[in-house]
Amino acid sequence: MADMDLSSLTSAPALSQYATALLAKQKDKAAGNAAPAQDTDALTARLTSAPSDFKTKTAQHHLDAQQAALGKELAAGLAKAGVKLSGHVSFSLDSKGQLAVDGSDADTAAVEKWMKADTSKPGLQSRLADVLTSAQKLSSQTQQNHAISLAARYAGAPGNVMAMYSQFMGHTDSTPAVLSFDGTSSSMSYPGALSSHA
Repeated sequence: MADMDLSSLTSAPALSQYATALLAKQKDKAAGNAAPAQDTDALTARLTSAPSDFKTKTAQHHLDAQQAALGKELAAGLAKAGVKLSGHVSFSLDSKGQLAVDGSDADTAAVEKWMKADTSKPGLQSRLADVLTSAQKLSSQTQQNHAISLAARYAGAPGNVMAMYSQFMGHTDSTPAVLSFDGTSSSMSYPGALSSHA
């Protein structure tokens, strides 16, 4: 099925099966079980490449600048409070959209204690949550745009577009955006189509 000519896919079920096979192959590649190079085709290559439109790049650059500034602010605040981390801590949003801190027990406790004492307006905790929310929204929108673009390009008959789009959207990456902090600087990873540019 993976070697089938795209132009020969004329029914929604065939497209759905083909998209599923290609997306499974992409997932295997991400897990380190790369398929042989000869099995890679134009659609698989498109699925594994992140979009590079100007609007997305600009939005991501803005978010990266924001998170870097927040990382520096956090580093300065912790240093002023005499807090020295033993390792990395990471920030993400929990299922309720609240900021979650992950790291060693001591580091997590120290960061959370500092954040509770933070008097900036709006607080750093709130601003970290905002930038992570924005990162997830950008990634979600990018994956959606990417999926509809691929479906429109490869579906063939207009009636097949939604079938292929639904398959792509069923395989999008919904992992949370994560901001990692090493005590002096930060970096942010994005889920899905943006991950290779984070």
